[in-house]
Amino acid sequence: MDHSSLTLNPPFTTVNMRFTITSVLALAATFTAAVLPRADYGYWDFTGSASYPVSGFNSYKVDATYHNSELEAPIEVTCSYLYNPQTKTETASCSDPSFTYDFGGVRQANTVATVTLTQTVELWGSNVTVKGAKEFDFDFSGGAGFTGTASGEIDAQTATA
Repeated sequence: MDHSSLTLNPPFTTVNMRFTITSVLALAATFTAAVLPRADYGYWDFTGSASYPVSGFNSYKVDATYHNSELEAPIEVTCSYLYNPQTKTETASCSDPSFTYDFGGVRQANTVATVTLTQTVELWGSNVTVKGAKEFDFDFSGGAGFTGTASGEIDAQTATA
């Protein structure tokens, strides 16, 4: 078979193929650009402590600052919790009522735990609840060893309007 006489029909010319590939790439870039800004749900700078003294009192403290490029300024939150075994009462407070936290069962004997943070913030023109979680190894080595601390960034991984 003589391939020297082989010709391409107009739909398969190099010019048309370049145009088609360029169009597909441009379309893909458009869809990607539209999705990326909403994928940035922000993050928290987190510092937390959990205390379990022999007296039976339990306490937690959280300082968290939520950052997102959509906000004019970061949102700072401070929370505390105290369990009093003598009166069997719990006292909890948080500077932002929409903010919740969970220390994932951290204890002196179980220092590795997943901290989960949830907060409702105004993003993209509406109230959005962002949530993030990260595993920390709480350090109980200071003082009498009854208080464990952890700190770091926690990315907000989900957002619900």
